[in-house]
Amino acid sequence: MREFKIISSVNLNEIQQFLNILTKDINEKIGTTNIQLGDYFLELINIMNMSSISGVFQSMFSVLGNILLAIFSILFISFFLLRDKDILKEKAIEKMSLLTEKSKEKTNTIIYFIRRYFVGLCLQTTIMFILFGIAM
Repeated sequence: MREFKIISSVNLNEIQQFLNILTKDINEKIGTTNIQLGDYFLELINIMNMSSISGVFQSMFSVLGNILLAIFSILFISFFLLRDKDILKEKAIEKMSLLTEKSKEKTNTIIYFIRRYFVGLCLQTTIMFILFGIAM
């Protein structure tokens, strides 16, 4: 009930007069500064026509699709490499044993250093992301 009293007490004529004065002042300011708003808006509309907007969306969806396909492919291949890592390692050692002696020891040493390298790389990348996130 109180809201109805407040709303009914609003004088619409005073609001209309205030808005008329405000628009008159704005029109006078625009007229004195000689701004061509109509030409400006037409130029904006010409720049942003529907074909360019649809092209932007098409490009965004294309890039997003390519990124998702790449992520899926990497995860798919990584899954099978992680699942069958011993098979891959044994095949590599078998092929290398034809070329060099002590290939198993050398391969284990190489894998040890590669693992250390990737752990350090992941740690460094994580720290960089955290620092960039804090900086922004």
